Amino acid sequence: MPNKSNTADRRVKRTKRKIRRALIELLNEKDFGAVTVQDIAERADINRGTFYLHYQDKYDLFERMGDDMLEELSKSIGPTDNEKRNTSHTYPEQQVIRLFTHFHLHRAFYKTMFSHDARTYFHKRFLEMLYQQFSQAFETLKLMPCTVNGMNKDIVSHYVLFAHLGVLVSWLEQDTPHTPEYMAKQLESIYDYAYPFTRPSDVHLNRRDR
Repeated sequence: MPNKSNTADRRVKRTKRKIRRALIELLNEKDFGAVTVQDIAERADINRGTFYLHYQDKYDLFERMGDDMLEELSKSIGPTDNEKRNTSHTYPEQQVIRLFTHFHLHRAFYKTMFSHDARTYFHKRFLEMLYQQFSQAFETLKLMPCTVNGMNKDIVSHYVLFAHLGVLVSWLEQDTPHTPEYMAKQLESIYDYAYPFTRPSDVHLNRRDR
């Protein structure tokens, strides 16, 4: 006989997916402030009571969606044990591939979050949360150049972070025309050109000899 607990868990997960998908669809049609719980319930084909079994209100739904996605993002791009042991400053291609793969899998969510119509406090809050995640992850992945020739690390760090974010947003807006592997290679080439001082000298020699 099927386990009743497992069946109930699957039902809850399925209902939550429907609710979250409903909110994403509605945010593509109207501003968050205009969306009601009734709108979400009708779009998800559930009643309001079922909605309130899982979320306090639409604000709780939005915040938990963002938190869950950012947690998954963090896990996706977190370095493996082998990558942590790598002390070289070579571009972290595999982590960046995982980053683009995550965005591709959840492109409907991110396209909505980055949309010009997804303004208000919630859009700003999401971007701030995402920035924190990117900052921590990129620091771990050695994407932050050291201070060289008077360059301010904080300013350069923001530049690197939002350069990657801008490429991601553009890629999503174009419906991800290139593979995550292709995008990682392109960014690696740009990074090599822009920040040669982050590389050991033997790395430069090897690349020039190719």
